[in-house]
Amino acid sequence: MADAIDFADVSDSHEEELTTMFLTRMQDAGTVRDPKKWTGEDRRFALYWYWLHTVKDHEVALSYDCRHCGNNHVYLQNMKELADHYTPISGAAERETVWQGEKIMVRPLSGAGMEQLERMILGINVSEDTARKKGQAMMMFERLALSVSFGDKEPDKTKRNETKRKKIMGMTLRQFKEFTDLVFGLLAEMKHGLDMEYDEGHMFLLMPAHKCPEGEGQTRSRYPFRNIDYIPGL
Repeated sequence: MADAIDFADVSDSHEEELTTMFLTRMQDAGTVRDPKKWTGEDRRFALYWYWLHTVKDHEVALSYDCRHCGNNHVYLQNMKELADHYTPISGAAERETVWQGEKIMVRPLSGAGMEQLERMILGINVSEDTARKKGQAMMMFERLALSVSFGDKEPDKTKRNETKRKKIMGMTLRQFKEFTDLVFGLLAEMKHGLDMEYDEGHMFLLMPAHKCPEGEGQTRSRYPFRNIDYIPGL
């Protein structure tokens, strides 16, 4: 009860911050692993796993327009089945490669990175239309920058991050595309957790294939994933 009251003190729009608080509180004292250092995928799976073991009803009503028969279908999806599609990470949660003769390290977004992106998204949502377009572009840039580090030996983290962003900003459009393809290609190799998609700042769970009741085709519905839906509240 005390935890739920504290959780209520955090705005729903700051769900990554709330996730860090919740995952910290749920660990045994003395053995706490900082959730800000977990990958975003591990954080989401931990929330899902907690929810799975604390609620009685795991069925969710889903609706979709079927591209096979043209009709709308509604069905009940047992969310327990999503755990069957969990993917463990292959190897370490980092990949080293070379970009234009310089070593770079690519890592999945951490909890700290997710919180930083969340703050950017909140700023974009209250911006004017012209500023919003630039903000969305900067969010994509930041998502890339947070996933990579160069072989800079500068001890000051702030200066190191400034140098990294200047390097990326200084690329030509062709170089930037090649760099992006390289980084996101390595991130794809490290895909893990629940089967999900990221789309314009939002996460979606991919449902198991559902057979069209009027034909042979199958459809995989998307279900919005909000961290706050899996955290207990008042």
